Amino acid sequence: METAEGKNFTIEITTDGTAGPIHVNYKETTDGIPYYEFEFKGQKIQLRKDNKWEQIWGDLSPEMTDQIGAAIDQKK
Repeated sequence: METAEGKNFTIEITTDGTAGPIHVNYKETTDGIPYYEFEFKGQKIQLRKDNKWEQIWGDLSPEMTDQIGAAIDQKK
């Protein structure tokens, strides 16, 4: 998938034994660095990938950050 500012897509994540969709919005900082924004369990999350997936806003475990980042990698 080619990404562009404002591009939305959905990923499927299984947590706590249940699967569910997460609606992800691709965004860019003012200097063109991409990041991904979504809501997860009622909280706003922002992730970006340099060498590995990093959380820039929100409260996810490192394992959940990696799991969601891997799902995003499959979509882009």
